[in-house]
Amino acid sequence: MASRTTNTQFKVLAGVLGTVGVFAGQKLLNASWKTITGEKPPDPSDPEVPLAKAAGWIIASGVGMAVLQLVVERFTAARVARLTGEIPDLAARRRFPIGLRH
Repeated sequence: MASRTTNTQFKVLAGVLGTVGVFAGQKLLNASWKTITGEKPPDPSDPEVPLAKAAGWIIASGVGMAVLQLVVERFTAARVARLTGEIPDLAARRRFPIGLRH
C-alpha cells in the first residue's frame, strides 16, 4: 500500500495533468470531428441537430475523454512511482464509482 504522501502527490499531479489534458483533448476531438465529417461538432442539445449526429458526437466525446483519463492516470502513476519508489493507490480514487457503491 502506498503512503499517504505518494497518494497525495499522485492526486495533485493527476489533477494538473488532467486539467491540461481536457483542454488538449477537447481541441483534438473537435479537430478530429471536423476532419472526419467536414463539419464542426454539433451541439447535442440543439433540437435541429439530427439525433444520430448528436449521439455520434456524444459517444465520440465520451470515449475520447475516457481514453484520455486512462492515459493521464497511467502516465501520472508511472512518474510518481519512479519519483517515490511506491505505486500510488489508484483504487482509492474510485471508492464510489457512479452507480457502483460497494
